[in-house]
Amino acid sequence: MPVLTNRHAIIGPSPQELARLMMELPADIQKRIVASALRKAAAPIVARAQWNAPVRSGTLMQSIRSSGVKRMGNAWGLEITPKGGWYTGRTFYGGILEFGSSTRPALAFVRRAMEAGKDEATQILNTEIRAGADRAIRRMQRNTRKAVESMAFGT
Repeated sequence: MPVLTNRHAIIGPSPQELARLMMELPADIQKRIVASALRKAAAPIVARAQWNAPVRSGTLMQSIRSSGVKRMGNAWGLEITPKGGWYTGRTFYGGILEFGSSTRPALAFVRRAMEAGKDEATQILNTEIRAGADRAIRRMQRNTRKAVESMAFGT
């Protein structure tokens, strides 16, 4: 289920969902499946955030993207931020617009995008994790079968 924190929009599956779907898989394959699923699930939210972003020159809008996948405690997630992060680089003002300041109210364009797209992102995430786990399990079974056949025939 998507999680909204105070500073970032993060999406990620629950630990129970991961455990149930991928218990048989090695950790490196799990990470690959989750990372791919998170990137695909974040795409509609990134598009909404870009659409919601205030536009003067278009730099902030074009810089919004999802960052690298990270493990946070028992959950996986990623951040949807301007390129380089909030309050840095040419889009430093994105943080002020998103979170507000002492003199300016928050526009919360990423948070609004997250709220609007969380159901779609959850659906994509669950579909992609299931599909990725199924593909990985089939691949492991096929490789095991090939290894057993090659041992049986001495090749």
